[in-house]
Amino acid sequence: MKKYIYVVIFLFAFTSCKFDDSDLFYNDSPFVIFPSTSTGIFEGIAGMPDTKSISIERATGDLSKPVTVNFKSSAKFITGPNTGSAAPNSYSMQGEGGTSASVVIPAGKITAKITITSIDNATSDGYKEISIELESADDANIKMGYPGPAQLSKIARVTIFDDEDTSFNLLKFFGDRTVNQTPIVPSDRKYLTTFTESSVTNGIVNNKFLVTLEGPLVGEEKTQDYETVKLVYILTPSNGTSGTLRIPAQEFPAPKLDPLLGATSRPSSWVIDGNGTYNNTTGNMTASYRIRAKNASGAFINGVVQNYTHNYAR
Repeated sequence: MKKYIYVVIFLFAFTSCKFDDSDLFYNDSPFVIFPSTSTGIFEGIAGMPDTKSISIERATGDLSKPVTVNFKSSAKFITGPNTGSAAPNSYSMQGEGGTSASVVIPAGKITAKITITSIDNATSDGYKEISIELESADDANIKMGYPGPAQLSKIARVTIFDDEDTSFNLLKFFGDRTVNQTPIVPSDRKYLTTFTESSVTNGIVNNKFLVTLEGPLVGEEKTQDYETVKLVYILTPSNGTSGTLRIPAQEFPAPKLDPLLGATSRPSSWVIDGNGTYNNTTGNMTASYRIRAKNASGAFINGVVQNYTHNYAR
């Protein structure tokens, strides 16, 4: 899923104050990182390979020159009968302005992209994980990863979802659903909602693969419009036809949900969490939610709680 961060910069004019504009520049030891270190792609979509671009970013006081960053990559199986073994010929890679093992950050820029393309096959051989490690730059003064012995954000991991794996097929969870919501919306009223993207959240945890789906909590119901609130759902894949999902606690401004709860006084925010199940054969989901109110100081308001259920059906 794509996330956009908008930064608003306010410029102030001072007539009697003077400041050192060198403070606006990074003057410490330069380094290069992956700002995001985890993502995922499909092995194939409708017989076509999938692609995903990840960014690298430099921190330096001198942007006047381009910098070439070298990286290495490898892949291994993380599920299925070949877990732990190498997964050759499962992807290709191209660095922006560079090669399959290098990427060029242009002069005046701080970022560049590495594009990964999956290589599809007709075998259900499990999920694979690509490891991409920053190795060196053409400027020896530029370090790989954040400064410090741990060299954090030096390595990025990309999971390839096996499209022949019938035990858990993420493609089934994309697209439109007819939503039956109780008890707030009467059971005879239905509306459409859409799940749009997925990304790896924490990789393999306790031998289970955590995947995040993002979709609206409420949509356009037939007789009334509600504002859309996007929730993250974490699905824990299983080897059977069904599995569990979790909605981790997420906080939203109160105006988003006031129409749903009919609140007489406006709290500062609402916190939503819950759990449910999914069917891997149909892609249907059932989720039970709890909504709690917070006041302006961040404390929960006693007694202001709502519980309800969504049934998402294709």
